[in-house]
Amino acid sequence: MNESIAKTLAVLPDKPGVYIMRDEHGKIIYIGKAVVLKNRVRSYFRNLASHTVKVKALVAKVAEIETIVTDSEVEALILECNLIKKHRPRYNIMLKDDKTYPYLKVTLQEDFPRIYVTRRQLRDGAKYYGPYADAGAMHATVKLLRSMFPLRNCRKMNTDRPCLQYHIKRCLAPCAGYVSREDYGKMIKAVCMLLDGRTSELERELKLQMQQAAENYAFEEAARVRDQLQAVIRINEQQKAVTSGGDLDIVGLAKDSSGTCLQIFFVRGGKLIGRDNFFLQNDDDSDQEILTAFIKQYYNEASFVPREILLPVLPAADELIVLEEWLTARAGRKVEFLQPRRGTKRELLHLAVENAAKLLEERLRKGQVSLKTEEQAAEELQKALQLPNALERIDCFDISHTQGTETVASMVVFRNGKPCKKDYRRYKIESTEGKPDDFKSMQEVVYRRYKDYEELPSLVII
Repeated sequence: MNESIAKTLAVLPDKPGVYIMRDEHGKIIYIGKAVVLKNRVRSYFRNLASHTVKVKALVAKVAEIETIVTDSEVEALILECNLIKKHRPRYNIMLKDDKTYPYLKVTLQEDFPRIYVTRRQLRDGAKYYGPYADAGAMHATVKLLRSMFPLRNCRKMNTDRPCLQYHIKRCLAPCAGYVSREDYGKMIKAVCMLLDGRTSELERELKLQMQQAAENYAFEEAARVRDQLQAVIRINEQQKAVTSGGDLDIVGLAKDSSGTCLQIFFVRGGKLIGRDNFFLQNDDDSDQEILTAFIKQYYNEASFVPREILLPVLPAADELIVLEEWLTARAGRKVEFLQPRRGTKRELLHLAVENAAKLLEERLRKGQVSLKTEEQAAEELQKALQLPNALERIDCFDISHTQGTETVASMVVFRNGKPCKKDYRRYKIESTEGKPDDFKSMQEVVYRRYKDYEELPSLVII
């Protein structure tokens, strides 16, 4: 333990908050929260022999600790979620994909809302559905909605003449004033009910609209609503009734040598309306730690939080209380985590676990993942080359030319064994134009790369 950390440990606050651990380069490597910062942070540096391999590796790299005090543990939880999302520290359990998952956005803040796919969730008055891990299923949902409801999909409404979408009956042309805001609003309400999984309620609503339109002799409108009703009835018949009622999320977990898969079943109004799967990076983390980290990341972004969330393993008792309090505040009603032991809910949870395990098996069978992680590959390369330090960054260079002209160099970068495409570079070589000389070309590109560059790699391959 260095002197800086010893001084920090001596003056840690006796309050709830978030702690941020940095390495010798100032890079954030772990973010956590605590009921009492003093007790939690000090625990990392006591009884090191009893810690997991991951915690030992983390402690060995910590050079600086920063703390942020909050008024409550719930505030600390929210801050922890937002900081992890922003900084994506190496030693936190993370969703495997670096990209953000897409949402369906319904622009309720507009007079005539539209629906489209987005990866950003803003506080702009719109309603968001997701996140969707399966982009194919999400786009299929959008296609279904647009076939059922003639929604506008243009960004601007600065025209007095309807476009082709109106003439092929895929839009009601609000831009040309062909539909009232009230009538268009009824259609958007139906879209939201369908996305919420309230198909039975929507079915009753559409029947009422159809009858009213027919009574008013608006037969064309009644026929359009009839077509929507028939589509909703088909969807309702396809959805399987699994419980007597209520909204549930059911999270199944499976692990193997390639990683961890979490399968979520969405039950709305007692019917199974869909499912999604996510992958998490894990080392020697327990199921309880993985589920706790997943709950924080998923429900910090989720557009809807059900009343009950079924889990194969409950979070630790102190975490459980804070998570339920946090989600209850988010949802505006009581939310609780359950670990069912018998009955229908237990069967559903078992089914979710089986599906997660099956998905991992399929990925392995198709050869989509290697049994060795990228980090393990980097560690093996370090041992093979007998290098003293971990290969946190590798730069690779190559030269190419066309019969001595148009000489270029390319550089690819690996961080902790993973390709880092945002750091890739291409250089136009000037010193050997017209005279092919790979050695001189390599000399130029390496000099240009590192003459003013502060972050030197662990290994350069040419």
